[in-house]
Amino acid sequence: MYQVSKYFDKLALLLIFFIISLSTLFIYIIEINKNINQYNVYQKEITILKMYKINIDNNNLKKLVKNYITSKNNIKHINLIIKNNHKLNTKQKLEQIIFLLNKEYLITQQNIKVTISILSILTLILLFTLIKTYISIIKNKSKINFLAYNDVLTNLPNRTAFEKDIEELTLNQNQRFIIAFIDLDRFKIINDTLGHNVGDEMLKIISSKINIIFGQKNKLYRMGGDEFVGIIKDVEDIDNILEKLIAKTTHLIEIDNYSLNSTFSIGIAKYPKDGFDKHSLLKHADNAMYYAKDNGGNQYAYYNKKLFVKIQRQLNLEQELIKGLNKKEFRLFFQPQYSLSDNKIIGVEALVRWNNSLLGNVSPEEFIPVCEDIGIIIELGYFIFESACKEYVRWKDLGIKIDTIAINISSIQLYQKEAFEKFKTIMDKTKIDAKNIELELTERNIMEYKDKELKILDQFKQLGCKISIDDFGTGYSSISYLKYLDIDCIKIDKSFLENVLDNEENAKILKSIIILSKNLDYSVIAEGIETKEEENLLKKYNCDNGQGYYFARPMDSNSFVKFYQNHSS
Repeated sequence: MYQVSKYFDKLALLLIFFIISLSTLFIYIIEINKNINQYNVYQKEITILKMYKINIDNNNLKKLVKNYITSKNNIKHINLIIKNNHKLNTKQKLEQIIFLLNKEYLITQQNIKVTISILSILTLILLFTLIKTYISIIKNKSKINFLAYNDVLTNLPNRTAFEKDIEELTLNQNQRFIIAFIDLDRFKIINDTLGHNVGDEMLKIISSKINIIFGQKNKLYRMGGDEFVGIIKDVEDIDNILEKLIAKTTHLIEIDNYSLNSTFSIGIAKYPKDGFDKHSLLKHADNAMYYAKDNGGNQYAYYNKKLFVKIQRQLNLEQELIKGLNKKEFRLFFQPQYSLSDNKIIGVEALVRWNNSLLGNVSPEEFIPVCEDIGIIIELGYFIFESACKEYVRWKDLGIKIDTIAINISSIQLYQKEAFEKFKTIMDKTKIDAKNIELELTERNIMEYKDKELKILDQFKQLGCKISIDDFGTGYSSISYLKYLDIDCIKIDKSFLENVLDNEENAKILKSIIILSKNLDYSVIAEGIETKEEENLLKKYNCDNGQGYYFARPMDSNSFVKFYQNHSS
């Protein structure tokens, strides 16, 4: 659109030039008309004076000049001739007057010629400019039309083109077609951390791949950002097209030495089943897309009425999360961690909780992914970190002696340029010792961090902070990666304790993780301990520490102080 605006700016300048040129021509035309009038006057005056030249005397010369000379400038000069030239007779004076008028006559005649020449040149210039502008408009008409209906980055048809095409298609309710709303999963992270140049290049490559899969019969549009919409007329082949799109996301994209992949979340709405107009079709396809994204992404979903209820919940979450952050609705709860050997409390994990006035209590499993999607996880993350540090220092002042407070960190925060400085500022502000902080990252985030060769965790380690892998065993990493990671603690996911007493395979996996971790000099903590039998099994496998409902549920800060004091007495 910038290029279209730039072109019309040039057109406006040409219009201004045309107006100025036209005004100049008008002035010159007036000047020519004035000179022609003066020319006629001089011609008339000379003719009359020549007629009286024979029978004129000195007495009536002034009267003659007064009656027949109309030019004020000439009257002035003529009166000087009559008054000052005493040696000349009347006929000689009349001859000088005629000579003067002849001279003025010739000058006026020359002025007319010059003015007409300038007028002719200006007319030619103006005509040439207008012709050139017209030719330029004709040549650029297709370009302007392209920019109006196409996306500049990807060259795909844009939202305007989509709305135009969909309105034409919905006029015929007898035909069938499908709207596919395509959104790139986690694209915002790539765009924000690696830069818009990498993001733009990725969008161009991905849009080209989607377009190839769509083929000639179907049409792809870029709606803006990382959102694309397809009009698929090949209804019978829809599942094949969608499967190809999902499969394509497994291929890495190489951009500026980065190996990237971005999965798709795709929502499907059918015409006329799911809507009769562009607004309802697009809205329902968008709802289906969000459903696919909420279920992990890298999949497609068809719209149905039940799905709409879930999407409404998602929209409510997004709106209330922003309000909730501003209204300070988030609170921290703390779950004690204890040594399996002596039951001593050795630390706590800080857990964020949200009680919203509209939605009630919302679990972190539901609202944390939404916070990451809409970008408020960074602000929420700093709030959690500072609140946890403040509480730990307050407990210390009350005489509570625990080794660490574990704080969950989103990988999105790690990619922020000034993240370490902000965390360090909070630590200095709250006066917490770095050795008492344990930063928890999920297994997937740790692997992403390793692949991208970020240095922030190394900076935390140099300060004295501990690093732990949360939910270990649920990610996609290779066990061999562990020996390369500078971490302190492995937290075994609670899923490995489910039915562990009755499932021999689960028990073997649990035991193997503990042995491997201890061989690599990592401390091991098991999450989700709910029974005495599970605790005894972990002791048998030499697990270091535990955390779960069997020992203590998450509690607010004051409750933890009482729990610690009662447990230690």
